[in-house]
Amino acid sequence: MILSNVQKIIDEISALKPEDIFEEKEKEAFIKLLNLVEMLVSEYKKQQEENQKLNDEINILKGEQEKPKFNKKKQPASGDISSEKERNDENNKKKRKKTKKIPKIKIDREIKCKVNRSLLPKDVVFKGYQETTVQNIIIKTDNIKFKKEVFYSPSLKKTYIASVPDGYEGAFGPGIKAHVLNFSHNLNISQQALIRFFKTAGVYISAGTISNILIKGKDVDQFHQEKSDIVNSGTQMPYQNIDDTVSKVNGKNHYTHILCNSLFTAYFTMPRKNRLTVLNILCKGDIQFFINEEAYDLMSNLGLAKKHIEKIKKLIPIKKYTKKELNVFIRKLFPNPKKNKRHKKIIIEACAIAGFHKKEKNIKALICDDAPQFKHLLDIALCWVHEGRHYKKLNPIIPMHKEKQAEFIKKFWDFYKSLLDYKLNPNNVDAEKLSDEFDILFSVKTGYDKLDEFIRKTLTKKNSLLLVLKYPMFPLHNNEAELGARVQKRKGDVSLQTKNKKGTTAKDTFMTIVQTALKLSVNIYDYIYDRITKAFELPSLAELITQTSKNENVFCNSS
Repeated sequence: MILSNVQKIIDEISALKPEDIFEEKEKEAFIKLLNLVEMLVSEYKKQQEENQKLNDEINILKGEQEKPKFNKKKQPASGDISSEKERNDENNKKKRKKTKKIPKIKIDREIKCKVNRSLLPKDVVFKGYQETTVQNIIIKTDNIKFKKEVFYSPSLKKTYIASVPDGYEGAFGPGIKAHVLNFSHNLNISQQALIRFFKTAGVYISAGTISNILIKGKDVDQFHQEKSDIVNSGTQMPYQNIDDTVSKVNGKNHYTHILCNSLFTAYFTMPRKNRLTVLNILCKGDIQFFINEEAYDLMSNLGLAKKHIEKIKKLIPIKKYTKKELNVFIRKLFPNPKKNKRHKKIIIEACAIAGFHKKEKNIKALICDDAPQFKHLLDIALCWVHEGRHYKKLNPIIPMHKEKQAEFIKKFWDFYKSLLDYKLNPNNVDAEKLSDEFDILFSVKTGYDKLDEFIRKTLTKKNSLLLVLKYPMFPLHNNEAELGARVQKRKGDVSLQTKNKKGTTAKDTFMTIVQTALKLSVNIYDYIYDRITKAFELPSLAELITQTSKNENVFCNSS
């Protein structure tokens, strides 16, 4: 039976509702049948999609074309999983006030426009000037021929040559270097487009030179240190948003990890996205391994058998280890390298987490999704936007189920708005009340099995979704990290991949500096130019993060 016929039958029986049935057994059977229809239709749709994919692959192998994909202007409700409409309260929106643009515009020169007086009548009286500001930009070369003094000492047989100003080393000045870095990492312009731009401005530069400016030399090295300083300052804050997205390095899949909060965004491209990789980022490359009571508890929580933990207690003394030293003991415990890989992984991770907790004093929680690599590291504050998407992804076919879905989604975002209100005025009474309301909301049974399944899953995440009751300054979503991941995705659209470690590291560094500068309202071109010329007139981004974070309300603005 095709799907349209199923929908027709459902529409015919939609007038009948479970509450209209008096017999409990018949009512229960009716509800089960409706859920069975939902399940069968869902499976039917999946099979259709899989069959179409297989047919497309067969057609491609035959040298034919796959089924064309049409862009539908109107997407079905299930295709739109954005929660922006539900999260925004129209009644509480502040009206935007239009600000005058003129006072913000820098005036570089003034020109007086005169009237042809021969066309004026004799009785005219001069009444002053009417001002109009017109914005303009001039792109032109500033090529310099340096005449460097040269001296020679016969006694020392040594030549002394005057140095050019900082930033002018090589064949291109600081303006071109800063533009290359700005255009590439801020405006996301490809290297070929950069060459065309410079050519129209009268500058002749090769793709190789642009590549060198982007990834090599002292200019780039100093920015690597700037990134490190940004991360050090940014991780002094009590929470960190974290996420990852796939990226390419020389044809192979890697993962770009995004660590951020409202004051900075940092990028780290790694081959994997496991728990040790996340720890390495949080520890800034300095993971410490500790054997202690906490490590034993972690091993147990991660699934290591009690008998193995007892052996570890006897064999490995309680103290700090390097990974190499720890591996020596692990090889004694598990001599066969092909077996017990999972056990070895658990021991390494448990010791690394214990070391991280011993070292880290500032970060209280991670704001993230519920991926396994983030668990056990710190308290986790789950993203409400992520959680809400599960409910919007449901695509029920039964009208009654559609009503139940819409009704619950409204209650879900009403509760979210209550949490936003709590953040503005946190107190113990409201915290307890919201905790009880959470239990009630996510214990409800709607009769729509798939919806009830998601509701039960949300209930199990209570501690992570309500961490904001303990830390009201924490945001309720992970948008900071998702926006950071989007920047990496757009970078991949223009530059498919990096080719080597140097290029990958440079990409991460400059994306960190650009995105952090945007958050701190720093002109990125001016900042890069300031650093290349060694003027250092602008404060470092790391300093700005520290200064801004001293404002007590800095973390209360993210909602």
